[in-house]
Amino acid sequence: MKLEGTFLRSKVARRVLLYFVLSAFIPFLVLAVLYFVQANRMLLKQGHTQLQAASATYATAIYERVLLANQLLRNVAGELSGRSASRAPKEWLGRTFRGLSLVSPQSRAVSAFGDVLAVPIPDEAAMAHLRRGNAVLIDQEGPGQDRKILLIRAMNPLAADMRLAVAEIDPRYLWGDTETFPYQTSFCVLNEAFIALFCQPPIQPKAIGALIAQLPPYAKGQFSWQDGRQEFIGDYQEIFLQSNFLAMRWIVVASQPEAVALGPLATFGVIFWGNVLLSILVVTLLSLTQIRRTMVPLERLIEGTRRLGSNDFTTKVEVASADEFGELAGSFNAMATRLGRQFDTLTTLSKIDRAILSELDMDRIVEDVLLRLRENFEADCASISVVDHDSPEKVRTYAVGGNAARAPVERGTFTADTRAMLLANTQGLWMGAEAMRRAMQVDLESTSAQQFFTLPIIWKGQLVGVVCLGYP
Repeated sequence: MKLEGTFLRSKVARRVLLYFVLSAFIPFLVLAVLYFVQANRMLLKQGHTQLQAASATYATAIYERVLLANQLLRNVAGELSGRSASRAPKEWLGRTFRGLSLVSPQSRAVSAFGDVLAVPIPDEAAMAHLRRGNAVLIDQEGPGQDRKILLIRAMNPLAADMRLAVAEIDPRYLWGDTETFPYQTSFCVLNEAFIALFCQPPIQPKAIGALIAQLPPYAKGQFSWQDGRQEFIGDYQEIFLQSNFLAMRWIVVASQPEAVALGPLATFGVIFWGNVLLSILVVTLLSLTQIRRTMVPLERLIEGTRRLGSNDFTTKVEVASADEFGELAGSFNAMATRLGRQFDTLTTLSKIDRAILSELDMDRIVEDVLLRLRENFEADCASISVVDHDSPEKVRTYAVGGNAARAPVERGTFTADTRAMLLANTQGLWMGAEAMRRAMQVDLESTSAQQFFTLPIIWKGQLVGVVCLGYP
């Protein structure tokens, strides 16, 4: 495909090209904005749905582990109710608990294994809960930023002097192995006061707690937060511990970078904008082709018009197409040809007028007329026969041939039949060479013309002359 770049100098071509490109780009742009807004909303919604499911699953797992730990501690407390603390089998508890202490009614704690656990004196509600055979779950400030999760049960709820079994749940058992967590998903567990019981970076417990505190008091919810320049989304799910463990709620938070949720959008964006760019390039190429097919013939017609203005009627406008531009070029060329002939005719008439005014040589004037006639009508030869005013049957014939040599003036006669034939065909008639020789009585040996167009000159109803043009 050949493109000529000069047509882009036209303001119309540049404007049309701009309109074509904009007409292709604007719909793509509107479609892209609508798609990305909707896709962004849907992907974020999907991300929140996945995080909500992850937080609910993790919350259920934590609660089940607490229930299993409670069952294990109840079994162990029953076994220890009649034994000494030194005989507590650590192998029963080591994978679930990090330490176990037995507390007497006088609040003296003895370690069954691990460190001695300091337990606050239970209030009346906690004592009543323990006497019903239930467990109490509390969290305490531990070394560093860790918090201890303590599970308390009565060894014999029916005893008057109730002894307590206090176990610290092992964090590795309670919170699970972080290697098994979903990809790029962080979890955090907060207590009722939004203090972190367990938290993975980059979650910031204080900031997350402040966000959750501003939300309606529902059992689950969603939020977004920012760490520096990185955006995050998060969902939370509550664990209700009040009925079984007389503890306030725990809040399980699952969070991930917003870029992870929007990852498919970024991948699709590369493909989408690549297709947009390719489409615009194709539209531009097709537009340039179409504009060239429009503007190049138009420029040639404009150039032809300029040539007409400078009296150049011979150069044709070349437009090789079968559409309206081709028809327009053909009409333009035909018009130029007609204008050229009319211009030559006017030039000839003007020259004849000047010759008549400046010269008295009639033969010279007639010769110029014949040369112009032969040239303008592309004839092989041309002649003018002038009828004698005093003797209508006598004529003088002036002729020029193909070699433009001046022929001698010949004298002849018109028969009555010839004059009648000419007067009957005032618009002219075609005659063969033999008919021409008999009617006009002229010598045709100096020309190769075989067909003659004969036009009578009528003035005031009288035949005053004849113009003949010969063609091969």
